[in-house]
Amino acid sequence: MNEVLLTLLGFGLGILTTVLAQVISRRFRLADARQKRRSENLHRVRLWMEAYRDLFRCKYPDLFELVFAYKRSSAPDSIFDDTAPARVYEALVAYQNAKTKCEQLEESGRDALLTMDLRKLSKTIAPDLQNLIEQDYNLFQRFPDRAYRIDWDRVSHIKSTEVFSVIHTRVYDQQGEIDLADARDNCGIYRKQAEYTISQIIREISKYEHRLVLLDTDN
Repeated sequence: MNEVLLTLLGFGLGILTTVLAQVISRRFRLADARQKRRSENLHRVRLWMEAYRDLFRCKYPDLFELVFAYKRSSAPDSIFDDTAPARVYEALVAYQNAKTKCEQLEESGRDALLTMDLRKLSKTIAPDLQNLIEQDYNLFQRFPDRAYRIDWDRVSHIKSTEVFSVIHTRVYDQQGEIDLADARDNCGIYRKQAEYTISQIIREISKYEHRLVLLDTDN
């Protein structure tokens, strides 16, 4: 009788041990999957911010030869020499490429911030994202709208030497030119504010990534 009880007890303990091992293993797998998903989401937000930083580092829209294109017939040859069209063309193309990349990564980054895993990060950086939107508008829409108009649809279909044919500027009087120069100087301020804001966001992302590393260490 005792042998039967011991056998049953051993059998029961074996089953219990197996079940507990499966439960523990499943919890670890779930935790690993969640950490992996969180790490991937953080990476998506980081890529978006890095693309945004590249966008704000473009020479467009305040490249001198672009802003003051209307003066190319009267400005010193050292400014509007034979290489000026190439510089302007390269600035426009670089901006288009950077903008396209940023827009592609923005959707992925915003989706990542909407996940439960990053809800705290989303709340933390919300004011910074709003500031970026404002600087984006100031630099890439407000200033160009004031300074010139570009036929963007034609940019990819022209040679670099033809770049000034797609740029439409106004001729300013002396005061208007002073105001335009001041507005161009402000572009540097918008860039610095955006650069600082992006650095702050990336710093917050790094904090979250560091926490994941600590969790992996503890496990």
